[in-house]
Amino acid sequence: MELEIPIAKQADVFKQHLDDERNERVIFSGIFGIGKSYFLNKYFEERKGEYITISLKPINYSISNNDDIFRLIKYDILYELIFIQNLELIVESASRSVAYGYALSEKLPSLIESFLPILPLLNKETPDVTPLLSFINKLIPSFKDIEETRKDTNLNQKLLDFVKEVEQTRVIESDYITTFIETALNSLASNNEEHKKLKVLVIDDLDRIDPEHIFRLFNIFSAHLDYQNTTSNKFGFDKVVFVCHIQNIRNIFAAKYGLNVDFSGYIDKFFSTEIFYFDNNEEVATATGKIIESIDFGDFKWFFEKHLLNTRELGVLNFLVHECINSGSLSIRRIKSIYGARFRFKERNLPIPSSDSIQNWHIPAIISLEVLAWIVSDMDSLDKAFQKLIRFGKSREQGFSNDLVTKERIAGYFIPFLGHREHKFNVTKNGENYILYKLSLPSGKIIEYELLKYGDRRDQFFGSIKSFNGERNTNPNSYIYEVIYEAFKMLTDTDYVRTN
Repeated sequence: MELEIPIAKQADVFKQHLDDERNERVIFSGIFGIGKSYFLNKYFEERKGEYITISLKPINYSISNNDDIFRLIKYDILYELIFIQNLELIVESASRSVAYGYALSEKLPSLIESFLPILPLLNKETPDVTPLLSFINKLIPSFKDIEETRKDTNLNQKLLDFVKEVEQTRVIESDYITTFIETALNSLASNNEEHKKLKVLVIDDLDRIDPEHIFRLFNIFSAHLDYQNTTSNKFGFDKVVFVCHIQNIRNIFAAKYGLNVDFSGYIDKFFSTEIFYFDNNEEVATATGKIIESIDFGDFKWFFEKHLLNTRELGVLNFLVHECINSGSLSIRRIKSIYGARFRFKERNLPIPSSDSIQNWHIPAIISLEVLAWIVSDMDSLDKAFQKLIRFGKSREQGFSNDLVTKERIAGYFIPFLGHREHKFNVTKNGENYILYKLSLPSGKIIEYELLKYGDRRDQFFGSIKSFNGERNTNPNSYIYEVIYEAFKMLTDTDYVRTN
């Protein structure tokens, strides 16, 4: 079972940006784990009739010298053309320089041997070499005819020299490769007589590779523009899309070259009009419910549906997952990995002093923290996620959700756990009103609340917030994330987590 995240809205926005004739180079920016690769793969897969797309992932270019980056890129593009795009070359148009590279009938084993070991460096699986063998065999007769026609008596020696070079470098690097790529791309793009496809090069995960390689790769494209005195892209691509989180690139640039070096002047060359900021929060919000509903809660499914997934009553888990995704503290890559997985829930006592035994199901919000820790992989990861959530929440005036009533209610579900030392789960009235309790936050601010019960059997606890720091109707963005994080830290300081 695989999670499908809708892309239609963002696809319309991106298409308008990409198809703009001015945008020959695009920086596609989004935070880590937001689903940039997922979106781009799906976008171009659904539009094969419009684009010839070559996608590279330089993150696995394991090389000692960044001078090899350019050669690896060319080899990577060559791989994509042959194995992914099923290139059919029109041999009549083959140039002499291309002929030297592929007229290798008796030397095919050496060429294949040089190709296969480099695949791990290109982040590729070892393929069925049949397409490559077929590809080369198709070219051999024509190339031999070309050379015989040109009466080149040194053909065998030149081929031998070429094979020796291949065997030594294990990477094909020669001008004819660039020429061949340009010719092949034009051939593929022009196959449809009614509509010429746009040739697009996508370079993914740019900010996840070694800093030396990042700027070497950038400089390859920059040098082409400067040296050729042109605005056209390397290899004849109509569009080049650099995929990264631009803030990461900015930070890496500052660390490498210093804060006083002008980053804007450097990076401006790699996008034509403006940076495209990818934001699929709305689409992910649509998918959040499906993600949570897909989890197998076993015999306790009824409990989770009623007390953690029912937005009319609680909905804490949906809220937390959505907020973590919005803040970038929970990656789509991670959340997709638990889609349809099994969560093993245990009923057990909470580690709090009380005259009665208070179990986790008495405060379902605590169970939502257990599930969320499982979703992000462990408690340490959840701690980092909450810290990031708090930072992002404070950086935005309205937080991530404009539904302030929901946020106040969500915070109220965690308060009984935080204030248990004071109220000791005594739900009592003073006349017509419930007793007003006070909860001190680490920030020094005070939340006043009433301890209530809810649920069909009235056995779940809830804190009805009456004021924050002496003021009523205060924006819950000022305390909700702190309240949830404090409940989480109180939980992690106990044996409850270590025996989970």
